[in-house]
Amino acid sequence: MGTISMPQGRGNRQHNLRVYGDGKMPKNIDISRTVENIVWRDETTIHAYHRIFDDAVKEYNSKQKRSDRIVKDYRTHILNSKNGEKEFYEDVLQWGKQEDFKDNPSLRETAKECLLEFIKGFEERNPGLELIGAYIHMDEASPHMHFDYIPVSEGYKTGIQKRNSLDRAMRNLIHIRTGHEYSPRPTEKDLNGKCTDNATKQWKELERTHFRRICIKHGLTVDEEIKTPERDSLSVLEYKAEMKKQNIAVLTTKETELSNSVNNLQSFIKQAQEKLDSIKLEASKKLEETQSTISDLWERINIRLGLIPKKEIYEAREKTTVYYRKCSKYVTPEMKAAIASEDIDTLNDLIHTLCVINPDNTIKEWKPGYKELRDFSYSYEEYLEKKKKNTTTEGILKELEQSERAQAQRKSR
Repeated sequence: MGTISMPQGRGNRQHNLRVYGDGKMPKNIDISRTVENIVWRDETTIHAYHRIFDDAVKEYNSKQKRSDRIVKDYRTHILNSKNGEKEFYEDVLQWGKQEDFKDNPSLRETAKECLLEFIKGFEERNPGLELIGAYIHMDEASPHMHFDYIPVSEGYKTGIQKRNSLDRAMRNLIHIRTGHEYSPRPTEKDLNGKCTDNATKQWKELERTHFRRICIKHGLTVDEEIKTPERDSLSVLEYKAEMKKQNIAVLTTKETELSNSVNNLQSFIKQAQEKLDSIKLEASKKLEETQSTISDLWERINIRLGLIPKKEIYEAREKTTVYYRKCSKYVTPEMKAAIASEDIDTLNDLIHTLCVINPDNTIKEWKPGYKELRDFSYSYEEYLEKKKKNTTTEGILKELEQSERAQAQRKSR
């Protein structure tokens, strides 16, 4: 099974004629088979342009009154033109791949006969395409043909009446060969939705269909054509570049989709984080409320058990500390020892020594620091009472708890 391909060539006359210097022959060329090559036509572009356009250019120049509008050489005019027209165009026609000929070498001659039949009828099928070169290469892995042509269009209302114009020549050929005016097919689009159809593409499809019939007639099996519009209107290198461009477009689209997915995911994560923060805040509030409730309950339980709330004891200690600061300069070492041992009686006795007694056992006067030390003593005594009450109550509760455990253990035996 063989496929038909007709990509655009580079139009290298040196390659087509195998005119290489010593040691410069490409490695893919089998020089032992070069004698089998066929040069069916070979006309230089200089000669072809004079032959095709000189009369039209001469007629145009004869009507010009300004020297700057004179076209001295139409080929040079095209080479310098910015309209996008090329000096000439080349296509490469081939049946099969190198594997087909490797498995069955006899097919090489059949393929050559098909190429010859195709090119012999080329000009008759394609009025307006001036064939200037046709080269069948049998010295490469697959027999193929390079054919070069200049598209010619006539009937212009202004300017040179006969010109090099690919698009107009192809549109005219579509009309001649199909009986219908050229119209681009809206279904032919690339990955970006841009229409890829043109008159040249439709013409190439007609030529490949014609060559397909020739191949089948000569006994070659032809695969069903897989349409790749870009491949038919581009050179091999341009086609590969275009395919890479389209692949990049696909990857760019996927990248955009992934980027959108990432953005959506980031948005979801942000929303989830905000919700989590809200839940944490709410939980923190609930915890504070619960802790406050528990503290209140403990206070109430402590009161029921006869315990002094710890907060009250703490406040009493703080109050005592304030009084101590006021009297600290009057505190003797003996007083400090009594305070450290929580001996309130000894402390009061030491403070009482600061009183001066009259003979009738009344107080004559107070020595410095007496009032400050007395205030501290009252506060300290109040603090110690609250503290000792809790210690005593807690001890009682502990004893009761131990007793209950002992009873439980005895019952379990």
